[in-house]
Amino acid sequence: MSEEAFQSGTTEEPLDTEVLVDEEIQGDLSWEATDDEGSNQKSSDKLKQLRAELKEVKQSRDEYLAGWQKAKADYINFKKESEEKTKRITAMVRESCVSDILPALDAFEMAMKGDAWESVDANWRTGIEYIFQQLSKVLDDYGVSVIADTSGGYDSAIHEPFDTQEVSEDQHHQILGLVQKGYRTADRVIRPAKIRLGVTPQEGAQE
Repeated sequence: MSEEAFQSGTTEEPLDTEVLVDEEIQGDLSWEATDDEGSNQKSSDKLKQLRAELKEVKQSRDEYLAGWQKAKADYINFKKESEEKTKRITAMVRESCVSDILPALDAFEMAMKGDAWESVDANWRTGIEYIFQQLSKVLDDYGVSVIADTSGGYDSAIHEPFDTQEVSEDQHHQILGLVQKGYRTADRVIRPAKIRLGVTPQEGAQE
């Protein structure tokens, strides 16, 4: 203890101002460090939250996109199926209409053959022929063609034997005559042409 302190009657040591200042600075630094760490932690948590939310948004987007793509594909398939179904129904209706017209065409063709046809009034024949042409035009508009050419030989897909006649071996399955015209569309036979078919004696006996 110094002499002055002894004389004043106090026993306290003098304050070290440098130590006090240093402790205060350390306290401030410690508070600032704690505050920065808290901010960094909050930023890190916020970033994690944003990443999680972004992941959920991307997942939802992918689900919606997949659903939309599936719905689009289903719609395209449905549209194609509907178009094909419409085509089939249209073709069936046309074939049905053609089938209903064919007996009338057959009757007109039979009436316009032979001596009886030539003996009737010319104006009346002209009127009948005009009606026949109008019916034939309906078939053309429907894309129906006539099966009447027999030069290509017998074809079971477009020919139906009305009757048979025995012939030599070299005339086997040759068309000997057309009995009734057939009709077809581009991809379907509505009615095969009825023909007289030549067969060998052996085949004729089997039939």
